[in-house]
Amino acid sequence: MIAIDSPAFSAEIAKIIGTPYEICGSDLEGMDCSGLVKYVYALQGIELTNTLFSSSVYCHKAIAREFKAELASSRWVKVDHPSHGGLVGMGNSRVVNHCGIWFNGDQILHATGGVGAAMQSAQSLKTQKGYTFRYYQWQPST
Repeated sequence: MIAIDSPAFSAEIAKIIGTPYEICGSDLEGMDCSGLVKYVYALQGIELTNTLFSSSVYCHKAIAREFKAELASSRWVKVDHPSHGGLVGMGNSRVVNHCGIWFNGDQILHATGGVGAAMQSAQSLKTQKGYTFRYYQWQPST
């Protein structure tokens, strides 16, 4: 388990950036957006087991459906403002069809076709893709 604010975690994130996009991928050989989220949370000792994060979902409608199921069945809490290491659901005003992880300021780590794993500003994702954002924080069990 690596603390999110540690230099070791930053080194692991640097290894992820540039990983090729691969539908259903969840390792450094290739990953999609849900595989990336699962991989990064596993570095922190958080195992995400819902279908969304099993990297078996690859169409936007399925991602939207499974994203709702993941949130309902686990310890995710919707928050008004993003926080370092928080989950970001991206899509339009009705559905989430892409996900990533929020980092310092307005940077989102995500994986997408044609680019692979990349750190991109929320503003550029909003401008280029027209995304709206939903923010979630993992709540450890007590």
